Amino acid sequence: MTARAPRRRWNVKDWPWPGDDAEDKAKRIALSYRRLVYDIAQGTIDDPAGELYRLDEHWAQFGHYWPRPGPMPVDEDDWLCAADLAHLIDKAPTDIYRWARRGKIEQRVGPDGAPEYSLASARDYLLQRRQKRAGL
Repeated sequence: MTARAPRRRWNVKDWPWPGDDAEDKAKRIALSYRRLVYDIAQGTIDDPAGELYRLDEHWAQFGHYWPRPGPMPVDEDDWLCAADLAHLIDKAPTDIYRWARRGKIEQRVGPDGAPEYSLASARDYLLQRRQKRAGL
């Protein structure tokens, strides 16, 4: 059994374009990176690594971490709080609560009495959903 990861609190700002759906958000983010690559190729950026870092941080403040590699290695057998699990799989904590309530992912009571959720079962559930959408 692995050691329990410390609880984190992610301070996420509201999305500045409230009418955007998930696809609109992804397009907006992808186009910002494309714009950065274009500016780097044109030679108008003096510090490409710094600009990339700032762009990553910009999108992270709105809860979008998928454009950059994950900062922490995790064990598939880990049990995490909803906020940490949601952060790792790029979902909202409300998704985690709903999936657990519906029995789609495993939930247990942690040593401190707070609910914890299985990373492995969440990833399995996401894989099942992806396969169902693909008709497999």
